[in-house]
Amino acid sequence: MRDSGFTLLELLIASAVLTIGMLSTASLLLLALSSHFNSKLEAAALRMTQSTLEELKSLPLNHAGLTDSTESLTPDHEIDFSAPPSPSHARTTMVTLQSFSSTRIEFETRWHVRTFGGRKVITGATRKTGGHSPFRPVNMRIVRLYTAPALGL
Repeated sequence: MRDSGFTLLELLIASAVLTIGMLSTASLLLLALSSHFNSKLEAAALRMTQSTLEELKSLPLNHAGLTDSTESLTPDHEIDFSAPPSPSHARTTMVTLQSFSSTRIEFETRWHVRTFGGRKVITGATRKTGGHSPFRPVNMRIVRLYTAPALGL
């Protein structure tokens, strides 16, 4: 007469299935945490780019930060971070993303100004500095209209 219960083979198979399930759940949790952190980085970069562009919009047109810049642009008209920064058109900022764990990250914001007739086109971008970052720099562009001074008579 056979006793009811599990054989050793059944226990091994059940533990293997349980282990695979737990490992896949753990890897999914790590992927979700990583995606959440990356979205916080992108949101912080977006806020810094927006803030810089709003600040530049409020400056007088003859301000040093609004002179035509030597900052390089890519063929897609985005800031080229592989080139050295222009001191008058760049800044770095330390940001605390999570106050409870003191996660401090440095971001670099650059802007490019180009004058076309009666307007200034300002392109701004922010990226995380140091280490590997999975996201591209956040690039934004604004156009500021102005009346060009009349040439002297």
